Amino acid sequence: MCWVGLLDGKAIGPFWVDGTMDRFVYADLLEEKVWPAVSRIATRNSVYFMQDGASCHTTPENISYLNDKFKGRVISNKTDVVWPPNSPDLNPLDFFFWGYSMTHVYRIKPSSIEELKLIVDDFAANINPEMVRKACGSARARFCKLRSVGGSHFEHLN
Repeated sequence: MCWVGLLDGKAIGPFWVDGTMDRFVYADLLEEKVWPAVSRIATRNSVYFMQDGASCHTTPENISYLNDKFKGRVISNKTDVVWPPNSPDLNPLDFFFWGYSMTHVYRIKPSSIEELKLIVDDFAANINPEMVRKACGSARARFCKLRSVGGSHFEHLN
């Protein structure tokens, strides 16, 4: 498994997890890797943490930890700002990062998992900051459109 975040024109991670992701592995990932990286990069106190509703992400302990670190600015299931169901088009990691990185991976054609990890690591370390900012800015615009239509389809809006 791989965890990546986007913040301030940069990719945070990738952080690779071998084996099964559970609430304890996720808690360790948040505490030992994600939060230290975010706190080094974040330039303002208004950063939102967005995650899907996987059960290991939404345990009371993990939600409490995130709410404490991000001052309640957590977009997820079981938070005040609920993650919209079935909405990969709202997440810059889904609609931008993973597709773009996979194009890079397919071009190089790794021959092992270790080579794949190195390629993704290199891609994330060298991603164009302006592209990341545009993708994240696009997500904000998408959220505003979603809010304006009360959570329903908004693709028809210009």
